[in-house]
Amino acid sequence: MVELLVAMGQADIQVVLATNNRAEAQEALATRYLDSGVASALVNSGMVGAALPTPEFFAVCVEVTGCQPDQILFVDHDVANLVSAASVGMRTIALDRTRPESVADVIANIQKAMLG
Repeated sequence: MVELLVAMGQADIQVVLATNNRAEAQEALATRYLDSGVASALVNSGMVGAALPTPEFFAVCVEVTGCQPDQILFVDHDVANLVSAASVGMRTIALDRTRPESVADVIANIQKAMLG
């Protein structure tokens, strides 16, 4: 997954990591994803007081990105998270962990979704 996030950044796609984690995990997550340049922002449920898949969590994601919801593409494997993201106006792509796709294929699907 980190390989995909790095490739997305290299394709000039803003990457914001949205995760359900404890507040205590914030420093480790920041080091792994922010300090390394993998993601430009981190929304951690333990820090924001709302969790996936609540609309409140996605409202924080919208605020952090500075984008309108329809300018955000939420990528996840969890159907409840995808449905909730769509309910606040985000575009979504479901990752199928049972079908290994090349990073290039996933990036192409993401770019297609954002353009169309």
